[in-house]
Amino acid sequence: MKNSAIAWIAGAIAFASLAGIGATSAATTDVTLVVNGQPTALRTNSGTVTSLLSSHDITVGAHDAVSPAPSTHLSDGMTVTVLYGRQLDVTIDGNSQELWTVGTTVGGVLDDLGLTDPGLTVTPDPSTPITGDGVAIVVNTPKLVSITADGQTTSLQTTSGTVGSLLAARGVTLDSNDRVSPDLATPLVDGLNIVVQRVTTTQETVTVPVPFTTQQVVNASLAKGKTQIQTQGVNGSKNQTWSVTMVDGDEESRTLVSETVTKQPVTQVEQVGTKVAAPRPAPTVNTGNSAATNNTNSSSVVAYIRSINPGNAIINLFASQVGKAYVYGATGPNAFDCSGLIYYVYHNNFGYNIPRTAYAQGQSGTQIAWANIQPGDVIYSTGHIGVYVGGGLMIHAATPGQGVIVSSAAAYQARGYHVARLG
Repeated sequence: MKNSAIAWIAGAIAFASLAGIGATSAATTDVTLVVNGQPTALRTNSGTVTSLLSSHDITVGAHDAVSPAPSTHLSDGMTVTVLYGRQLDVTIDGNSQELWTVGTTVGGVLDDLGLTDPGLTVTPDPSTPITGDGVAIVVNTPKLVSITADGQTTSLQTTSGTVGSLLAARGVTLDSNDRVSPDLATPLVDGLNIVVQRVTTTQETVTVPVPFTTQQVVNASLAKGKTQIQTQGVNGSKNQTWSVTMVDGDEESRTLVSETVTKQPVTQVEQVGTKVAAPRPAPTVNTGNSAATNNTNSSSVVAYIRSINPGNAIINLFASQVGKAYVYGATGPNAFDCSGLIYYVYHNNFGYNIPRTAYAQGQSGTQIAWANIQPGDVIYSTGHIGVYVGGGLMIHAATPGQGVIVSSAAAYQARGYHVARLG
């Protein structure tokens, strides 16, 4: 309709030129009507811009522009301009939008949008006319970005649309392994930092040891707890091939591709002894009632006591007191009476809360039958006390003439002594 109106105006003017000689209309006005850039000179008796357009079947829509305003009264020499609105696709820095415009060229549309920076890149050329079919306009504004690649960072202003187009324009070539951040399709914006990482993958072969294993075999003739190497172990070796990923010259990761054993390891064979030594015979301590033959402080007896109580700190401390003097009322460390010896070991050294006198010490413990006696239990009566140390023996501070000695526990059992377990 709008294009046919323009043709109709031209035809009407031609008809008036042929048939209107000598015929003049009262109150006519000479105007120029410009429709979408095509001017036509008219003589009209219309009074206003609205009636002029109506008389020529020109309809103005919401997106069209008329100048001067439709209510304006016509006067000689006036130019009336009609611009029809057209819908266009405009993409600015990757962002697409549809808009209406009355611009007649691409440049006019950009002016209407305020895009006047001379650094813009525009497709198509700004001089391209806007036709009835419209046109797709692509605009890229200048952006300040940086590119980090190959060990250098470059800042620049560009109108490229995307990361990929900028790198191509800058001659930055990429292979399939290289990494670009952000990705190539990312639209450029001010302040964007583009990082290109060069990625290479190589293969590396290294030789590494294969540790030997250890096998143990029993040797009944070797003392228990002893070991003896029968066959010395020898490490083997193998070749490993690794796929190594390098990023900008630095190793990022490696993956094992294959490995081949080039030298088998030799298993180490160790003999483990199981032979148990014969128990050390207990020293002879007279178990009769004669004090002269019933007691001892010999070092061999003390050594025997230690051997049958390995790791027993209490018994070993009692054994260390054998041979020290008897002094009434003494609690060590160099002299003791009978209850003073018990008090010294259990209270002073091991923190037991026990009384000071012999009978009270025995009564403070749990009473034990002689059949259940164990090393560390005390053997006591109303006036004397000692400690059982195993092997049928006891240690006690006997008399001023004997000091701390080892005696037969059975002799004191025969005298009616009691057994108690402290703690």
